[in-house]
Parts: sequence; C-alpha cells; structure tokens
Amino acid sequence: GKLHPVTDKVFPIEEAQAAHTYVKNNRNFGKVILEVNLSK
Repeated sequence: GKLHPVTDKVFPIEEAQAAHTYVKNNRNFGKVILEVNLSK
C-alpha cells in the first residue's frame, strides 16, 4: 500500500517560532509545514 503523509498545520515562515513551540509541546498529529512565500 501507499503511505500518505498527514499535514497537521501550515505556518507562514514569519511564525517559525510558533511552529516550533507547537511541535515542542506535542500538539501536532501529522506534519507541520513552514510556508515560504517567494513572491513578496
């Protein structure tokens, strides 16, 4: 069978510290993604 990663939450790169805290406190169920917007 195929494995499909579960995306738990997406944070903008500006909120990297909040994303780290989210993972550190074991709040995530799946993957936590930092989104980088290169069009700015």
